[in-house]
Amino acid sequence: MLPALPALELAKQLVADGAIGKPSQLRLRTVVGQTDSAFQSGLEVEGYVWRMTATSPGGHLFDDMIHKYAVALWMFDQDIVSVQAAVRRRDHYFEPCAAIFEYEDPAILGMMDVSYAPAMWLRSDFYGADEFFEIQGDEGFLWVTRCTGQLLDLPAVVLYDGKRGQQTTTSFPHVDDDWGSGFRRASRHFIDTLVDGVAPEMSAEEAVKALQLCFAVYEAGNTRQAVDPRQITDPVVPDGWPR
Repeated sequence: MLPALPALELAKQLVADGAIGKPSQLRLRTVVGQTDSAFQSGLEVEGYVWRMTATSPGGHLFDDMIHKYAVALWMFDQDIVSVQAAVRRRDHYFEPCAAIFEYEDPAILGMMDVSYAPAMWLRSDFYGADEFFEIQGDEGFLWVTRCTGQLLDLPAVVLYDGKRGQQTTTSFPHVDDDWGSGFRRASRHFIDTLVDGVAPEMSAEEAVKALQLCFAVYEAGNTRQAVDPRQITDPVVPDGWPR
């Protein structure tokens, strides 16, 4: 599996093991606020300059959300065939968004919402942001929390088993929820592919699909029409970018 955040790998394994029955829905929730972490305070302004010019095809939905697009495709190992979205702009770089994804399996839907709360402070050792993944199945659902910050006092993974006569909630508080772990693991894996010739877990084709999904969200936001990511062959920028 992709060397990802351990909590997300556990969630994918639980889905594959049938812990929630047949999956029917995925929700990706990202909230961006403020934090006073040493990490964010120590960031150099120069590192943001290229992100806000034509050097980048978009703002936050491109720079940060690319990781979530990859998860949306990876979680069920299925293509997304249609995207609808509404995209807004706040403080130039941040792009509040609400999107709907349709998978190859018509029984599975995805939702992605991104909010920006510049006056809301949250606990984090890194950026002033947090993510939540909710995976619904016919027999239960999973929550994955604390992916960047510690906005809520919840375990990293929570499983609700709703089978008749079961109705139990299982927490996985000891799963590694350090946001940096995913990056360290991915970095080691990348080095292994170069030094030892190990095949990359995320192929070039899969990386292209994540980019196509990103550009499909922008295209759907620009046109207010459903977009098939698989038909996108060139970068798409949001209306008015860069300002």
